[in-house]
Amino acid sequence: MKKTLIYSLVLGLPTLAFAAPGNVDAMMTKIMTGIVNPVIYLLMFLATIFFLWGMLEFIKGADEATKRKTGADHMLWGIVGLVIMVSAKAIVGLIISVWQ
Repeated sequence: MKKTLIYSLVLGLPTLAFAAPGNVDAMMTKIMTGIVNPVIYLLMFLATIFFLWGMLEFIKGADEATKRKTGADHMLWGIVGLVIMVSAKAIVGLIISVWQ
């Protein structure tokens, strides 16, 4: 499996290196919009769910300090995940705009 991947990359690099600039632009745009963006949106969705789950834990465990702490931690990490994904989306947008 690894050999096949390595051979594919080695054999594919000259094709990429000597490709016409328009083809590389189209390929990079397809990769960014077809693979990277959906992954970023999925991770943003999961971070939102994690934040909401933490909020629910925080509200349900309002009378216990440990449950409040756990809920607050989940909300914090959900927000951190969202910030990272929004930053990644901005970086991808910057790369696409510079590349074209």
